[in-house]
Amino acid sequence: MRQQDIDSLPDQTPGVTPGGLPTLKALSKRDRTLWWLTSMGSNVVATLKEAFAVAPGITAVDLAVLTRLPDTQRLGFVAYGRWTRQAVEVGPWREPADTLRFLDIGPDVACSVTTTASGVAAAPKARLTSLPPRSASGTRRP
Repeated sequence: MRQQDIDSLPDQTPGVTPGGLPTLKALSKRDRTLWWLTSMGSNVVATLKEAFAVAPGITAVDLAVLTRLPDTQRLGFVAYGRWTRQAVEVGPWREPADTLRFLDIGPDVACSVTTTASGVAAAPKARLTSLPPRSASGTRRP
């Protein structure tokens, strides 16, 4: 899945002055990153639901998320994992914060996104490649 670049998000949000007039307030890097991460989670959940809807016979989906990394301006992996049909279907997906649960419901999920003031950063390559390869049956080999 290709996630929009964090640099493409607005850096201001609507607000109100103390006098009650409309204004634009600057978004902190942390709030902007959290907005982007919530957007990514929403797109991951939608992609998983769509995959299960169009292929009723499958029980799990492997998914990788690509985006342009702000520090290098190159495409890179920011998340990947495997999600089962059961885990996706039983989840309550009602609130925006629910979309962040995509990180918790998959058995082999890795995400390199940080929500610190420094914004989005890629994990070291070793972190994203730390899972052992899958066997033909789909299980992890030591």
